[in-house]
Amino acid sequence: MKAPLVALIVTLSPIASVVAFAEGFLSSPQDQYQQGIEYLDGKGVNADDAHAFELIKKAADAGFAKAQARVGILYANGSGTPKNEAGAVEYLQKSREQIQKEATQGDPDAQTSLGYMYDHGMGMEKDLHGALNWYAKAANQGYPRGERSLGVCYFNSIGAEKNLTEAAKLFQKAADQGDADAQSNLGLCYASGLGVEKNLAEAARCYQKAADQGDAVAQNLLGRCYYEGNGVEQNFAEAVKWYRKAIEQGNAWAQNNLAWCYETGGGVGQNFVEAAKWYQKAADQGNATAQVNLGYLYERGLGVKESLPEALTLYHEAADQGNATGLYDIGRCYELGTGLEQNFSEAVKWYEKATDQGYSDAQNNLGWSYEHGNGVVQNLAEAAKWYQKAADQGNANAQINLARCYYGGIGVEKNPAEAAKWHLKAAYQRHKEELRILVKSLVNYYHEGSDTPEDTAKASSNSITVSPSPTATP
Repeated sequence: MKAPLVALIVTLSPIASVVAFAEGFLSSPQDQYQQGIEYLDGKGVNADDAHAFELIKKAADAGFAKAQARVGILYANGSGTPKNEAGAVEYLQKSREQIQKEATQGDPDAQTSLGYMYDHGMGMEKDLHGALNWYAKAANQGYPRGERSLGVCYFNSIGAEKNLTEAAKLFQKAADQGDADAQSNLGLCYASGLGVEKNLAEAARCYQKAADQGDAVAQNLLGRCYYEGNGVEQNFAEAVKWYRKAIEQGNAWAQNNLAWCYETGGGVGQNFVEAAKWYQKAADQGNATAQVNLGYLYERGLGVKESLPEALTLYHEAADQGNATGLYDIGRCYELGTGLEQNFSEAVKWYEKATDQGYSDAQNNLGWSYEHGNGVVQNLAEAAKWYQKAADQGNANAQINLARCYYGGIGVEKNPAEAAKWHLKAAYQRHKEELRILVKSLVNYYHEGSDTPEDTAKASSNSITVSPSPTATP
């Protein structure tokens, strides 16, 4: 039931009133720019990208070069404003001459902005080594944005050889100065063990620091930590809280993840209509994962009127961005004849595109195609090979298929022990909690002599079905 509309008179708090009053007396573009940066970074005020953009653009339109460069970068990244490539190029070109002059004079802010222009080929010809050089100059002065940008270069091999350890060190330096983006990046390093020892609790702490500054990316990532129980105690309601905070800033990943909560009932009541609404918002921002998830709802008529053509359109939109799940889903629709004429050859083509990204469901289905000669010449050895690739990634269906191959000698030599191993792996993937309790009961049995009715009842009550987690890579 929809809540009634309520008319509210909003009054400023004393602190907000003082800030608003002070902003009215910002006398120079430099002051406006500095105030905008404070809102952008959440320093002394609540982070507000939209208000930051407004202030910085005022300074830019007054001819302040640093502001012009930053407006260009904000347009390019869609921070506080919709993405606008033409606007990005326009403002970066306006600032170029003065930014080059100030960078040469040693200004670290200008050096970092100049590095960005070289990095992305906006406002001047792309030059990755030039970008690295200017980022390094700023970083060597201890400028956090320069340190973070240089870290990204080492992380992504931009103008330099990949060096995850150096990247993490630079993120740490910038994070120690309160740079929220660096704190988020450092969290990602700890979450995946990239350049540092894997530490989920430390990753969550990094996200928390950035989230508390109002960083939307970190708020979404912190929400995911709570959703999955990574580094913090699992708490769906807390996950939803942080997703909503990120959504207030228009974060598409958070919109997708909140939709997932509504689809699965995690932290909110299950509501497919709400799920479809939030997937749509994220999909409208071009989020490929949300496009796939919304397509799934249209394919099954959950929260929306069933529409296979709409589902296929969404899968194609995701696939056009290289999304592996979208590529796989198109192949699946061709294989099953869902929304279009069944075509095994087309199915194989799309599965192969998804396998190029290591997508395990596509590997499994490609194995099935080779086993049964659907769309390809039957090749049992090739079938077993693809089952193996998917099974090695923990795909339970592929593990069962690989076990079947070892039992029957399908494309591999018969090996009952190997078959049993893969069946057990599949069982563990699907029933982790039940198997944990079974093993505990067996241990108790052999050590204590018997199991008890209470143990059995407890095992039964702990039987659960676990749905996959939402994908949330910013």
